[in-house]
Amino acid sequence: QAGIHSGDSACVIPAFSLSEDIKAEIVRAAKDLARELKVIGLMNIQFVCEGEIPYVIEVNPRSSRTVPYLSKITGIPMVKAATRCILGEGLESQGYENGLFPEQANPAVKAPVFSFQKLVGVDNTLGPEMKSTGEILGQDLDYPRALFKALVASGINLPLKKAVLATLADADKPEALPLLKDFVAQGFQIYATGGTAKFLAANGRASVEPGAIGGNPHVAVAAMAGVPALHGQTFAGPRQGQQFGKAISRRFGAHAP
Repeated sequence: QAGIHSGDSACVIPAFSLSEDIKAEIVRAAKDLARELKVIGLMNIQFVCEGEIPYVIEVNPRSSRTVPYLSKITGIPMVKAATRCILGEGLESQGYENGLFPEQANPAVKAPVFSFQKLVGVDNTLGPEMKSTGEILGQDLDYPRALFKALVASGINLPLKKAVLATLADADKPEALPLLKDFVAQGFQIYATGGTAKFLAANGRASVEPGAIGGNPHVAVAAMAGVPALHGQTFAGPRQGQQFGKAISRRFGAHAP
């Protein structure tokens, strides 16, 4: 699996996890590519950052679904401005300056909208193929509020009773431990499948194991009947293990509030 489709991902503007050096390098690379490809108008580039190094995944001489959201956030009608550039009118004559638009004070989050609850039994595991059916925008004074708005607007019912079901691949358990500790500090009850429960116990974090799994995803979900919860899952390794993880995810989605 080469990650997930960008249309199924959430994004935040302005980016809070990128250093100024990475941003400057992304701007430099984007300008060089636009000049080399002789693009006039809008251009869509996807970068992936490893450490402090951004890599180009793909470049498309066209707009993207994010442009209408960027226009709303910045107040700049980007499609109109780009069209006028294509027709020969420069940015300065339209009243705009070159360079990046100043980062706004109010963070905005664009989140995908899924329809899995309407399609019971459909594989809801995200991958390179796009599965979202829409997008939504949340904006507020800070990132957590903006994210909350976006999640609620996208149809995600955040549980009032604090519980998390964790089903994690061995390679991901150490990285997930601080996050699960944060959930515990916030008053969440942690449910976990067998291997994850043993890992948490070995690291001083008790959890409630949802039944003797025995390879049956129905047991894991049934053991949590009536307990609204968040579900955190990663899987890797043999196909049997991946199928088991996907089955839990489908069953959990079907019983989500």
